[in-house]
Amino acid sequence: TAQTDLSTLVGQFKAEQQYDFTKLSARFEYKIPLTSASVDQVVKQRLLKKKPGVYQELGGLYDKEQHNLKTLFDFSDDTQKYPKYRDAEDFIDTYPAVPYQFDLLMSVIKGLSDHSVFSGSHESVGERSMLKRFHDALKAKADSQTPEVIEFSQFFDSLRPYFQPKVLTEIIQAERQYADNPLAIKVLKTLLLIKYVKSFKPTLENVAILLVPTLDPDFQIDAFKKDIKAVLEELELKTFIRKNGSHYEYLTDLEKDVDNEIKNTLIENTDRMDVLKEFLFNDILPDSSVRLLNGKIAYEFGKKINDTPIAASQSKEFNVNVVVPMDSTAYSESQVATSSMGVDDLVVSIPTNSRLVSELQRYCQTKKYLKLAQRDGSDPEKSTTIQAHEALNYQRRSDLIQELRQAIVDAPMYINGSQQQIANSNDAKTKVLAGLQHLAEITYPRMSELQPATQEDIRATITQSDNVLLDRGLSTPEQEILSRITLEK
Repeated sequence: TAQTDLSTLVGQFKAEQQYDFTKLSARFEYKIPLTSASVDQVVKQRLLKKKPGVYQELGGLYDKEQHNLKTLFDFSDDTQKYPKYRDAEDFIDTYPAVPYQFDLLMSVIKGLSDHSVFSGSHESVGERSMLKRFHDALKAKADSQTPEVIEFSQFFDSLRPYFQPKVLTEIIQAERQYADNPLAIKVLKTLLLIKYVKSFKPTLENVAILLVPTLDPDFQIDAFKKDIKAVLEELELKTFIRKNGSHYEYLTDLEKDVDNEIKNTLIENTDRMDVLKEFLFNDILPDSSVRLLNGKIAYEFGKKINDTPIAASQSKEFNVNVVVPMDSTAYSESQVATSSMGVDDLVVSIPTNSRLVSELQRYCQTKKYLKLAQRDGSDPEKSTTIQAHEALNYQRRSDLIQELRQAIVDAPMYINGSQQQIANSNDAKTKVLAGLQHLAEITYPRMSELQPATQEDIRATITQSDNVLLDRGLSTPEQEILSRITLEK
């Protein structure tokens, strides 16, 4: 019946075919549209119409849970805005479906179609197929009790007969492997459905919202998210999915092969340290000097990571030393404080962060893999997958730098065994430079007595008489130097 968009569905014609199609379409005087704007109304009127006795029960449920409903299906800010239950009438008309499902399912079907996931040329494409998807989901919920709702993974079972066999390989394998863990299967099916919906961000929180099973007031969403997180970690470990930053993505057969190749790419600890050095001292703190005496003097400082200078020539009178635990060994604050004693270092202690270390490892492995990957064009599909990994790793780099920036902002800083209270700053570079200025003041307590000398000052002093200093009298710093020289004779 979606005759107004039939030409789009059928595709491009040759001239003779176009003529035949025009004659055929002319037989229909009225073109009946069925758009995404109207499909929810059709579903509500034809599939979700309630018996009179149910209205009061659902109305009471809405009155009881209306405040919870406003936040329960609230997706993250970086995801497209989806509708929620507007009022009691909308809730009664829509239940057990959830308002976001109409728009999101439409995007899912289009995305899967555009990426040739379906076995037929145009199978399951278009708004009318949405009616069957909801019909199948409602049949699956026939024996459920109020206040259960449709979970988004249930739409997968309706679309499954139309998937190409190769698309289902990983799902079938997971169904065997996780026969006793139905939540893992639901998560995987959901991630496959939303894989090509670019406007939907598959974070832990958003995936959990898609799989909310009930509106029961006793349902604990935080505990449910913990269960989802455990499942996501397990699926990532077994390479059914991959994680990029806070997003999770279903992997096709080829993507899984490439992902395993990346995971098996060997890197040295020096590779990780080189990348960490680049992030910390090229992107976050590129400065090599700090301004002292109200900006009159630029004083160079050294840079260290985990007590090791980043270069042999980096030996300076005072340093910034960023401590980043790179394995399961955690540094206690007392250990870090002790390590800062007896050295002129500003120690920035970043707490143990297993996710940061894991993402850094993944970044280094992908970077090395991309250098070695063959791109001769013999396998276009694999080349496309490799290009996708380049984009993912570029984003991973940006995320890692931002995470390190925030870690420095939140990190305690130590000088000679004592934690320093540096003025609050939301900028990592500003905080470290302020710490280094404080370190310089502690290391050189009489620095304020010095007066900057220009080249002209030095030249004038050298060209004057030998007794010029004694003739005009010694300043306090000059007297201090003379006394030191006299003592060391």
